[in-house]
Amino acid sequence: GEEEANLVRFLVARSMDPEKAAKMFVQWRKWRAEIAPLGHILDDEVADQLNARKINLQGVTKSGHSMIVFLARLHFPSKDRLQYK
Repeated sequence: GEEEANLVRFLVARSMDPEKAAKMFVQWRKWRAEIAPLGHILDDEVADQLNARKINLQGVTKSGHSMIVFLARLHFPSKDRLQYK
């Protein structure tokens, strides 16, 4: 499933070294839990991007994953990184 795909992704990223991949995976899980504790990001958390029409929410896939369209040409990275913490 999804968990296996993530493990393979980290193995590839760390040249198939299981120790390095495991460390990276644990760090990613911690980061993911901090960023999206509910398993997803709420619309309110990306309100600025929605209002700027950088992203458009397109509903969910049959398997329940969110779909968005991101217009990269409208994105200019913020100098205020606190917005994302």
